[in-house]
Amino acid sequence: YVPFDGIEINDPSVLTLTCIAEGFYPSNITLSWALSVQEVPHSREQTPVTLLQDGTYNISSTLQVNDSLWSPEVEIGCEANHSSMTQPLMKKIRKRGK
Repeated sequence: YVPFDGIEINDPSVLTLTCIAEGFYPSNITLSWALSVQEVPHSREQTPVTLLQDGTYNISSTLQVNDSLWSPEVEIGCEANHSSMTQPLMKKIRKRGK
């Protein structure tokens, strides 16, 4: 399960995207970000894997993108790769046009 938690706007010039993977087992997982245009400046941060009470795990990763440099034609994706899946799972998002 790899949803985008949404876009958080604390500083209107920087958008923060959060990708969450939860309810997976075993704990080894890779979350990565893909940008359709690599020239978009960004920074990323990932939390450590957390053990939940039900014995499964969760993890989150955030990506910060400068609002003025993320145009509607640029697609950003979060990919989860886990041993329980036959192929990685990718969720993508585009900025809405103005």
